Amino acid sequence: MKKSIKQKLQALKNSNFFLVSSPIGYGKTTNVLEFIKSYHLKSIWIDATTINEIDLLWREIVNHLFNVNKKTEQRLSAIATPEECLEIVIKKNDSVTEDIYVVVDNLCVNLIQEMMRMLEILVNKKINKIRFVVISEESLKDSSLSLVVDRKQRVIDKDFWFNEQDIGYLFKNEKYHNYYELAKTIFELSQGWPPGVYAMFNSYKKTEHIYDLTYINEYLFDQVLKNKSHELIDELAKLSLFENFTMDFVRSVCKVKGIPKEILELQEKGLITREVNYKDYKYQKIVKEAFRNYLDKNELQIKNIFKQAGEWYLVNKEPLVAIEYFFQGKCFNEIIRILEEGTMSYMDIDPCLIQKVFECLPTSTRYQFPYVYLSYVCDCMTNIDVYTGLKLLNEFKRDLDENRFKGDKDKLEGEYHFIKAFSHFNDISKMMEEFKMAFYYFKGEKSKIAYPKMVATFGSCSLLYLYHFESGRLKDLVETIESEVKYFIQIAYGVNAGSEFMVQAERNYEIGDYQNVISLAKTAYQEAKQFQQISICINSLFTQGRWALQNQDKNLYFEIMEELKSMYAIADVPIVESELDCAISWLNILDDQLDQVSDWIKYDNVSENHLLHEAWTLSYVLKILYCIKKKDYRKLLNYCNILDNYFKEQMHVIGLIYVKLGKAIAYLKLDQKSISKENLISLFEITERDNFVSIFYEFKDEILLLLNEYEIKDDYSRYIKTQLIKARKEDDFKGLNSLTKKEYKVMVAFIDYGSYKEASNKLYISINTVKSHMKKVYLKLQINSREQLLELIKTCETNSNEKIT
Repeated sequence: MKKSIKQKLQALKNSNFFLVSSPIGYGKTTNVLEFIKSYHLKSIWIDATTINEIDLLWREIVNHLFNVNKKTEQRLSAIATPEECLEIVIKKNDSVTEDIYVVVDNLCVNLIQEMMRMLEILVNKKINKIRFVVISEESLKDSSLSLVVDRKQRVIDKDFWFNEQDIGYLFKNEKYHNYYELAKTIFELSQGWPPGVYAMFNSYKKTEHIYDLTYINEYLFDQVLKNKSHELIDELAKLSLFENFTMDFVRSVCKVKGIPKEILELQEKGLITREVNYKDYKYQKIVKEAFRNYLDKNELQIKNIFKQAGEWYLVNKEPLVAIEYFFQGKCFNEIIRILEEGTMSYMDIDPCLIQKVFECLPTSTRYQFPYVYLSYVCDCMTNIDVYTGLKLLNEFKRDLDENRFKGDKDKLEGEYHFIKAFSHFNDISKMMEEFKMAFYYFKGEKSKIAYPKMVATFGSCSLLYLYHFESGRLKDLVETIESEVKYFIQIAYGVNAGSEFMVQAERNYEIGDYQNVISLAKTAYQEAKQFQQISICINSLFTQGRWALQNQDKNLYFEIMEELKSMYAIADVPIVESELDCAISWLNILDDQLDQVSDWIKYDNVSENHLLHEAWTLSYVLKILYCIKKKDYRKLLNYCNILDNYFKEQMHVIGLIYVKLGKAIAYLKLDQKSISKENLISLFEITERDNFVSIFYEFKDEILLLLNEYEIKDDYSRYIKTQLIKARKEDDFKGLNSLTKKEYKVMVAFIDYGSYKEASNKLYISINTVKSHMKKVYLKLQINSREQLLELIKTCETNSNEKIT
């Protein structure tokens, strides 16, 4: 039965009311004072204009809160600060004798702030009977008198709320304004004091106006974590505005209440977000109902709620949303049914969701729905962990050979070879052979588990870095990819499209054939963009950026960097983001912009999640390049040793080149010149096998420093001299770039030894062969004698040194 205002006031008859007002709010508070006096309620009015009056208020409150004796009262009167008053009475541990209501005009901002701070002390000290009331004529549109709370951190029973009629009777005024502004102010002033927050929720609950709840959400999160209060959680769960709770709050609730971890997946699926979404009301209703069932631990009801939601979205032709709801309700058979019936393509499904579904599937279900299983295995290979993926793939092959799976065995065999190919990242011939086998089994059809966002680069911004494992076989590697990768692209919806042009562009850059680098890289970019191959696009831009730096084309370089940075917006796979980090950082290192290098590359916090499989070594290569430029030689040597030890088992040729350069520099600076020279000679040997020249241009200062230090006179010095000449622009060396490798060797020997006979003895070839090659050299360089050749070489070296200095 609803209580009348007289009954409500009668219930408060034995309470003390402290009425506090500023001069502006004096009239309103006086009306309240007169009203309370007419009902013979105990009350004290204080004009809150000075700090002294505020102190007086607290001394009066303390006197009424505690049954203090005269001696204590005398001590209280001699103390200035409220904190000291409270400390004395708390030590006395006397009990509270009566309820006390502090009625404060909301215009007393300084008093409200002080009140909140002091009442928090009372709450923490478990003082039982105190109420805090804020009144304002402008803040009473809803049907509560004001903020009315007690120390138990819950709103006073509705029976004791003053409704709108009561307020009209009390203030002789029925015109009131919205309440939420005051509630927000009180919360800000309270610095997270619980009662103010609960009153705010009740205020919001009674109005159609939803205000910014950021403050409340932060408070709730902090309170649940700090207090681990089941009572707090249960009270909040009863509020009607549950859909406004943040994921952080829900996460902390789950932690305290021991709720199953699935509720924590709600954030990923958008069920609860930091930004309140009011568009999908059915969505909110499902979430709220499910969460309340979590609080009650009604698992069956939760499953039914999510199942109904999934079926509703499936009927409305939104299978992606349906799958997310089915997953929340652990309705895995429904998810598999959608996938197997082809209601939607695997290409549209988040790989992480497929992974989570698979982890929850029983073994028997795996046999009935092999493509769900294979999708997870493929995702492991390309996005998670190649070794785990390979283990699962071997289990699949065993079960496939035993005919345990439903479906076309040839198609499943094709999927097996398609996935198996990714495990051969260190042997491109075997990788391409697996793709050809898959192409044969598919018989012109495409893979069911391939999707455009597959990352075939494993996070490496250079394809040659990833795939070049055998020194001296660079040309064969490129030709294999050019001729065989088409099988991969055809069965996988264009995955890796553009890679055949990309490897050629990279090789041309590495060996110093710069003429077609840009055109090949741009062709690769266009092909990759057509098939949404972001990784290949990054590879292309990275190579174009290196070319632009070498050719001092700053305009092109800046365009490339802007394009790379803009790709973060579409790099929705973490590995691709890391690939972008590597590409941009590498270019910044070459451009001496060391402050722009990504922190996870610059510092010792490389995570295994940044790059996959063999690509993880690339992060250490970038650390080596960073330390070379930074001249941090001890760290440089440390990183070189890490990779050198690793490359003893499996060698990335390009990575090893930079390791040898780093060691040569580090040992020179650490005064261990013999080891430094060994690494320098080793560097020359490795680069000569594949005719690499890019390192001699990009790190020419360091190379020349080492050459000048050791004055190497053997074949390697001539090889390096030739490479430095070859790395110049075409207008500098007037046709030297057109010479074959054999012609270069003969030319260098002829220059160094001065005669056909000496050159033939050194090269172990006949004099006529030397003459024949030199005739071709003269023809290509448009000269007629050794003297003209020496003059040309001298001019090229002078131009090179000028650029270096």
